[in-house]
Amino acid sequence: MLLRAANLIDLPDDVLLRILSLCGPLRAQVGTAFRLGCVCVRLRRLLLRHYLPALCHVTSDAIYTLSLADANAARAALDAMFAATSSLKTLNLSGCSPRLISQTTISSLVAVAKHSLTEVNFAHCALTDNVLAPFMTCPNLRTLILPSSRITGSMFLHAKRVAPLEKLDLSWVHSLTPEGVVAVANIVTLKTLCLKGCDAVNRESLNAFLNSDIRKSLRTVSFAFCPLRNQCLIDFLRRTPYLKELILAENRGNIWPQGLYTATGIHAIRLQFPHVNVTFVT
Repeated sequence: MLLRAANLIDLPDDVLLRILSLCGPLRAQVGTAFRLGCVCVRLRRLLLRHYLPALCHVTSDAIYTLSLADANAARAALDAMFAATSSLKTLNLSGCSPRLISQTTISSLVAVAKHSLTEVNFAHCALTDNVLAPFMTCPNLRTLILPSSRITGSMFLHAKRVAPLEKLDLSWVHSLTPEGVVAVANIVTLKTLCLKGCDAVNRESLNAFLNSDIRKSLRTVSFAFCPLRNQCLIDFLRRTPYLKELILAENRGNIWPQGLYTATGIHAIRLQFPHVNVTFVT
């Protein structure tokens, strides 16, 4: 009501931003700007201009709300920010629309922040190998979070050329191919690997892990909802002597093909490998 009653044209920017801050988080502020009809254009632009300098330090929520305000402006803001950001360490664009993230945008970012990036999160962004591949040239990148992406795994084929990742999350990446799983096995210093719900993880593709030095570095692995049987899990544990945690899916209440690992098999695993903490997700 205060915003509707005021003569917004005459209010300075800092007063407008102060009033908007009373609406709560950034998402609520943008929502308020939308509900104000004829004045929302000015407020959208003001929000973009005000938050752009800080985008390096916020998560995808800010970028999402900015895209609601003006998709074209948000895309231009991202491009401008990435082109000028040389000290970005952590990038979290989880849940951002793929239409805001292009291969050109990523290439521009990597060109200037290649040596500073240590963690990247594009969860649920449905991005492909071509778009994400430039990150594999970042020598200090240690964490890559890509659940529900559309990669096949080809972006990891040349991973040996760069400093390896330590944490990789490919949960529910149904597009991951057996060749992609083999490529992941070549990232030989991975400590934490999540392949939850990846259909391509089977006995054949898992053999690549048994024949790679990655088995010496892995500490935590998630095979939840992967089509693996008792003996396959036992073979994997025998060849990964430093593994500390194995994450599986609880059979009870889930849809499982006949013949996958059983309660008896898990009990045998716990007896043979007491140093491994076998945990379950549902």
